[in-house]
Amino acid sequence: MSTPPGAQLALTLVGRWHRFESSDPEALRRQVHAYARSTVGKRDDQATARAELRARLTEVVAEAARHRASVVFVCEEVSPGVALPAMVTVFHPMAAPSPDPATASAPREGVLEAMRRDLVATHAAGKESACVLVEAGDGEALRVVMIDEAEVVEGAPTSRVRSVRADYWVLWPDGDKVSLVSCFTPLGDIPHAMVRLFDAIVARARIVTETRVA
Repeated sequence: MSTPPGAQLALTLVGRWHRFESSDPEALRRQVHAYARSTVGKRDDQATARAELRARLTEVVAEAARHRASVVFVCEEVSPGVALPAMVTVFHPMAAPSPDPATASAPREGVLEAMRRDLVATHAAGKESACVLVEAGDGEALRVVMIDEAEVVEGAPTSRVRSVRADYWVLWPDGDKVSLVSCFTPLGDIPHAMVRLFDAIVARARIVTETRVA
């Protein structure tokens, strides 16, 4: 059965997350300014902090928009009083690859195998074990996790911070579209815990016919 026109991937996010639409630059500017005021405050002595937050957010969401992102979520609290530095970006769906001929008797499995082979070659540095099949709503997704380390202050080794990015290629129920959900956190020293959280987010993903993302 084909997916109804206008359908999209929706996430159910636990806690409090701020949503940034990335398709309209002017709307994005208003959203970022409003978020900076509500997060940092409106006082004159907070102007520098507001400007820095606006600059960082504008850069992040604008970059996501250039790569066809449909929405960016920034976590404020994962539970009351518990802040979590994390971001989830959902990209516009793309056409799924043609099924792998070796599994043509099972079209959906054939598409997943074709996706897996491509991701291993292009995103997992040729490592078969780095591309993992995980649950995604009523279907499956292929996950690739990357751990990076960089200096916050250039030339200062003690400022090095590890980060985790988990990318999920979610195959739609009809098997002809794929959505990319990219999850990021600077908490790279606890990668397994963060990937479990991201897995739980993707496991609750659903295809809906209207914008209903919590």
